[in-house]
Amino acid sequence: MIVRPARALGVLLLASVLAGTGLAAAPAPVAPRVPPTGALAVYREGHLSLAAGEFERAQALFEGLPEGFVLADYAAYYAAESLVRAGADALALERFRALPDRFPDSVLAPAAILAAADCAFRLGRWADAERESRRLLARAPNHPEAGRVLVRLAEARAAQGQVAEALLDLRRRWIEAPASGWGEAARETMEDLGRAHGLTIPPLTPDEALVQAQRLADGGEAAAAIRAFEVLLGSATEPAARHRILVRL
Repeated sequence: MIVRPARALGVLLLASVLAGTGLAAAPAPVAPRVPPTGALAVYREGHLSLAAGEFERAQALFEGLPEGFVLADYAAYYAAESLVRAGADALALERFRALPDRFPDSVLAPAAILAAADCAFRLGRWADAERESRRLLARAPNHPEAGRVLVRLAEARAAQGQVAEALLDLRRRWIEAPASGWGEAARETMEDLGRAHGLTIPPLTPDEALVQAQRLADGGEAAAAIRAFEVLLGSATEPAARHRILVRL
């Protein structure tokens, strides 16, 4: 693994700068800490302003830092965050969207894409919300917020008239992640969309129900999984189907 000296220095500097802002905890120093000077002082002041609710000032401080600043990607992210907190979602969306292109190796790139998707969703800019959601899932498929993004993606598709496709996406999410909060949210959203558009949601097929029961078991929901398997066993008539269920009980 290649360690970039500038990046390593940036991480150390970030911890030092944030120590005095209340945004990150730091152990008690063994020696007096030298106050940051120059660009670092401006960066620290930006965080202090953000924490104090002085969003316009925070944005100006973060955006005033030079492009070559060692924490330039962090400054860009928090400048956009300042806009969000000031209620300027449209401007923040453009800032967040640009960050991964400006800083393709930044650890903040997935967070910026997610923030862009959230801005677009709040603004009702459904095509942008869909695009940024797909961008995040392509870049970070195992992101901790992937479940929420998948549900939001389906909602954005439905808002663009792709109701049938959205229902299929939500159904798949509910089947494959029933033990998660977002799996349940997918079911509720699917039912709400069905009612809103006068569509009947068909019951799960035996194969779908079997997958869902197995996912419940995998997710540690033993009682719910057993109930699901027992329902399947009671409704199965073919010997092969009953055998598949019994194997999983």
